[in-house]
Amino acid sequence: MCRIISTANVPPQQMSWYLDSLLGDVPESRKEALSKLPAELVTLLQEKGTSAVVPEADTVPAENAKLPEELMDMVREHFDADGHAMPMGVEEAKEHRLALMQERGAFQRSTEQEWQESSYNFCEH
Repeated sequence: MCRIISTANVPPQQMSWYLDSLLGDVPESRKEALSKLPAELVTLLQEKGTSAVVPEADTVPAENAKLPEELMDMVREHFDADGHAMPMGVEEAKEHRLALMQERGAFQRSTEQEWQESSYNFCEH
């Protein structure tokens, strides 16, 4: 028997939802969360296309919060491993949707053409 995964156990699939679950959904909670993170980690999040991470320019990462270099290397390696460490953003999702629509359209056209070219004989004798 196959278990169906509950949505309660699936991480957010959209970048905005991911950031909301990670940092909070209001600027105050994001600012507070970011103030507890090391500056290197905040910079890495921004580099990975999460421009909405920092709600205000005056957000200051924690001064004494610093990951050991070995851990920062592991974090960077995770982010760079396959390019999919973070959920895709809206632009990337639109690109995937466009590619899918083109693929489906090509399949539909070829199937329709094959259907049109086929002939059938329903004679009963």
